[in-house]
Amino acid sequence: VLTQKKVQAELREAAKAALGVLESRPEAFGIVIFGRSYNAFVSDAHMGIPQKIASRGIAVIPVDLLPLEDEPVDDNLYWSAGQTILRGASFVKKHPQLFGCYVTNFSCGPDSFLVGFFRDIMKEKPSLTLELDSHVADAGLETRIEAFVDIIRSFRVHEKKKPLNRAPLRPERPACRFDPDRQVFIDETGERYSLHHPRVHLVLPSMGRYTAELIAAAFGGFGIRATALPPPDHEVLELGKDHTLCKECLPLQLTVGSLIKYLKTRRDEDERLVYFMPTASGPCRFGQYSTFMEKMIRKAGIRHTAVFSLSGEKSYGEIDGESLVSKMWSCLVISDIMEEIYSVLLTCATHPVHAGEIFRAEWERIKRTVGKGVDFKALTECLITAADRLGEIPLLKDPADTPAILLSGEIYVRHDDLSRQYLVEKLAEKGFIVRVSSNIEWLYYSDWCYRKGLTAFRISPRERFVLMVRTAFMRKQERAIKEIMSRSGLIKNRLEDLNRTLACGKAFIHPMLTGESILTVGAAMAEILDHCCGVIALGPFGCMPNRIAEAILSNEMRGEVKGKFAGSCGSINPLLDRIESLPFLAIESDGNPFPQIIVAKLETFLLQSARVHEEIMALREPADERMSRLRPDATMLLINDKPSIIFSAYF
Repeated sequence: VLTQKKVQAELREAAKAALGVLESRPEAFGIVIFGRSYNAFVSDAHMGIPQKIASRGIAVIPVDLLPLEDEPVDDNLYWSAGQTILRGASFVKKHPQLFGCYVTNFSCGPDSFLVGFFRDIMKEKPSLTLELDSHVADAGLETRIEAFVDIIRSFRVHEKKKPLNRAPLRPERPACRFDPDRQVFIDETGERYSLHHPRVHLVLPSMGRYTAELIAAAFGGFGIRATALPPPDHEVLELGKDHTLCKECLPLQLTVGSLIKYLKTRRDEDERLVYFMPTASGPCRFGQYSTFMEKMIRKAGIRHTAVFSLSGEKSYGEIDGESLVSKMWSCLVISDIMEEIYSVLLTCATHPVHAGEIFRAEWERIKRTVGKGVDFKALTECLITAADRLGEIPLLKDPADTPAILLSGEIYVRHDDLSRQYLVEKLAEKGFIVRVSSNIEWLYYSDWCYRKGLTAFRISPRERFVLMVRTAFMRKQERAIKEIMSRSGLIKNRLEDLNRTLACGKAFIHPMLTGESILTVGAAMAEILDHCCGVIALGPFGCMPNRIAEAILSNEMRGEVKGKFAGSCGSINPLLDRIESLPFLAIESDGNPFPQIIVAKLETFLLQSARVHEEIMALREPADERMSRLRPDATMLLINDKPSIIFSAYF
């Protein structure tokens, strides 16, 4: 450690000396290399970019050697390398002789946001972004660097010609903001509006049709004007791409596009708009969504609009009012259940169209009940009626005997129709129920991380006790709601088992690496062969947590390593010895139709899943019933008082 610090100090002194030489020659300029150390400062990765610049007689300085002690730090940015990059950008922006060259690599998740933030800081000052992969040609780099150097020289000449008494830049309009602690909207003039004020409009992006609609109804039941935006379509996707770099996550593009589309079509332009955007910590990029939204609103000059962020770091506990929190939790449980019932009816109902009409009628009645702000007793009475009505729908086949696929992965895309390309409906046509990993899984997990001290916020003994009481209350409500809805016969009365999910996942991912990877892996391990016959992990294109899960599951689902798979969950399923490879498919979505290779893989996956389902059903059936379904030329023998089969046709 001491040697490392000594080397860093010597390098910083060398950089300080280089800056001194540069500043003694006003006609000269230097280029600062930005980027993560494994991209920008490793010769095998940066393709000789620093040397290409230096060979033109230009000083080259790495960003982490600049004197950045006095530069501001963005508290919302949890990547330490990203903080260094943005502090360096602030330093370079103010220095008249320094310019920035950002070296990144194709599909780098954090850089998909940082490059945009970097350019926002630079504004009109020229900068160069070089995105590298194994296909980048050396000649192309030379051309771009040469063009960048020419632009810098032209920029400096232009700057010298500007009059000294030119008017100062117009200051940015003060941004609106939402104060979650006091639940007030603060507009550009500083005027405050309560969340219950009639001019304040809380707008929720689609987080899956059922979740957003029911939560909006819950807010409405407490006198808050709230609207759930419809699920995104291709127009929303294109609007989102127009206002992003198109390198960020698909969920960001869709939520940005949803906001822009609403702003273009709304009738009341004088409303105080609060856009609901939950957040979380790293390493996932999700925690930068709200930061991006705020910057975009300010940069685009959108008036009377602020972002309302609830943080997973605090287990989304910033909403005041126990009744509202309780109602929102009930809404999440109900929406997860209704999504599963929807898939079951699509697959198993005798008349799916008629079943859909009944389902929608009951869903609208549940929303109206929630919107009235009724207590839990009145809500349960509504759910009992809904469960009984749904249970009367004629079924062509028993859901318990129907093959089921677990759709896991990133929480937004697995619940969004456009992102998952209507997989629920397409698989229903093939005879498969799709069980989507629940929203409440993530809430339970956020509570667990907060309680275990795995977030940036320290939890006090009192907060720990309150959280334990809240979790117990949430569990009680989940149990009550699922007991009611299981009366329909369309779902099992099965509680979310986070402990089993984490137990299955931690054999492959350390719990300290928080995020959706361990949940995706754990859920796949916990559900396969017990509650589903195949697993799909769906994520946005370039999603790091989903790629980690894909790398693990693609290996662990193969036959040669199933022993570790079985041991991780604490039990060994007898089917493991009979099934060579467990059905698993990873899909990355960019909002467009899946390419042909994914369609082909999906067909193969469904064939494998159907065979696994047959094995599961054969194991569940009594021996005599299983034998009655076998070929008539089979002969049964009793070996040690147990039935055994000899197929005469095979001998």
